[in-house]
Amino acid sequence: MGFWDSVKDFWGSAKCSVNIHDWGSWSAKVPGNCTQSHTCTRCGKTAGEVNHDWPVWRYIEEGDCMQSRSCKHCSETENRMSHVWEEWRYAAPKSCDQIRFCHRCGRKEVHVATKGDHEMGEPERVSCSHLVRKCKRCVYSDDVYLVTSEYRHRFGPWKPEGFNDIRICLDCGHRERRHK
Repeated sequence: MGFWDSVKDFWGSAKCSVNIHDWGSWSAKVPGNCTQSHTCTRCGKTAGEVNHDWPVWRYIEEGDCMQSRSCKHCSETENRMSHVWEEWRYAAPKSCDQIRFCHRCGRKEVHVATKGDHEMGEPERVSCSHLVRKCKRCVYSDDVYLVTSEYRHRFGPWKPEGFNDIRICLDCGHRERRHK
């Protein structure tokens, strides 16, 4: 063995020590067993994994949503629930809750409306610092309280007062002053 062969062997062992193997081909499946293995050509380590040969899912009974499939090679079986849902629709004309039904088994699924599910209208003024938004569809409403700089006053006309003009909010009495 020459110098470069020993360097190559050293780096090959170093790769295997950090789990970088040079895997050979997979072994053939044994009848009734889906476990396959392969071996590293450098260090001889063997690793295996299960590789099933699954057919398509099939419903077990008419009117039921349970599906099953069995591996073509071994006896492994899997089951799952697979509903065929219709589109979501509103539960009632004046409700934002939504429902849907499974076409196969008739199961009902309900989505209770959360804050973001409503179709909100424009904010309506309750007071200078308080607005309310109402859902266009149901009875849900959302209060909005404004910070001082956002208050929405309804001022009367400007009236002279000394060296200034003033106007007064018709709702809360807030006074606004301007110089003449």
